[in-house]
Amino acid sequence: MPKKDNIKLRDINFCIGLNSHRSEILKFLVDLLDLSVGRRKRRTAFSVNEKEIFTTLVGIGFALWRAVFLANAERSPEGIVENAERVLKRLVEDNSFAYQQEKDFKAWMWGFHVNDAAFRIEFLKSRFNAKSLKKEPVLVNFVARPVLNNKRVNKWERWEGALEAANGAFRLLKSGVG
Repeated sequence: MPKKDNIKLRDINFCIGLNSHRSEILKFLVDLLDLSVGRRKRRTAFSVNEKEIFTTLVGIGFALWRAVFLANAERSPEGIVENAERVLKRLVEDNSFAYQQEKDFKAWMWGFHVNDAAFRIEFLKSRFNAKSLKKEPVLVNFVARPVLNNKRVNKWERWEGALEAANGAFRLLKSGVG
């Protein structure tokens, strides 16, 4: 007799949370697209600094979007190192890396994408002047490190913090502060 899939409450709750995060990041991506298309239609060009902010926000959006699809990875310090080695081996052997490989090594890839977003946010802070940054404390207070006060930050808290900071930068860009 074929074995039936047993859906656990934990799995259902995970899927509900996952859909919520997918919706949040898609809203961010749509907002970015609307801003760009709207400016193009009005023939309002981005300044050099605004272009840099906008394209960095697109990179953050992509990184957070991709991370959502890799979120069900069990992460441990040992597993992260093991997966990093497997990633290196795949890169060296095949000289290519596609989404399927990201899924295969999701314990490492989740962190890669969230870290990518976090480091881009740190870079973005340098693109705004101090007076502008004060308008978005969520951006100012964002810290790229996964450990705060000797406590490891929950992976979803880190993802959500990165999205909040990116939204803060988006609001500044949209208001013309870039």
